[in-house]
Amino acid sequence: GEGPPSQTCWIRSPEGRMIACANGSMRYHADSRMAGTYYVGSVSVALSERGKGLGTLVTALLIRDGVKAFAPKTVTGVVQPANAPSRAMLMKCGLINDPSRATVIYNRSGAFHTR
Repeated sequence: GEGPPSQTCWIRSPEGRMIACANGSMRYHADSRMAGTYYVGSVSVALSERGKGLGTLVTALLIRDGVKAFAPKTVTGVVQPANAPSRAMLMKCGLINDPSRATVIYNRSGAFHTR
């Protein structure tokens, strides 16, 4: 398509059911301060499979494949401040928590795009 370069990584159960997935993209404009940054996120794990490390595994695979495919300068993810499990997962994948960076999203409904 005409969107930013992106990819999705998933894990299937032995029966063939998708049980975990994540998405990564080079979504930042080439002239922005985030140019060359590979964004990873949209991690989903089936309720029945949570607590098994599959979110970490699918994210680590996505980072590995994204670095090979896109050769980014940096890799980033977005986590709500109160979401310690997601923050820990990204740190297990080699990302660091940088409190000097923040993403501000405004929407009328008050819904979050991530936990």
